[in-house]
Amino acid sequence: MSVRIEVNNSAFRAMAVGPEIASACVAEASRAAGIAKALAEDFRVSGNYAESFVVSAETVRLSTGFGEHDVAAGVLTNRSPHAAAVEWGNEHDHRAHHVLGRTLAALGDG
Repeated sequence: MSVRIEVNNSAFRAMAVGPEIASACVAEASRAAGIAKALAEDFRVSGNYAESFVVSAETVRLSTGFGEHDVAAGVLTNRSPHAAAVEWGNEHDHRAHHVLGRTLAALGDG
């Protein structure tokens, strides 16, 4: 008995950027936003950082062993002017809170 599988590459490409995959990616990015906001409460001063998380849907280019192709992505961004300082520290506050790194680790646990 032999089995023959024909792959429809254009269908896979369409699925990779389709609304169902994009919705799942945004849902995971939204879950990440909740985790990040909770972590930010540990050092809340003005609330600006915690309130500056934004979730968006984007199409990104993915490189794999099969080549490069577009895929849907859910993206979590912090648009606070001091987001980098919160993440890595700066000359005014040397504490690096690593909120996004810790969020990524927490997502792996869930």
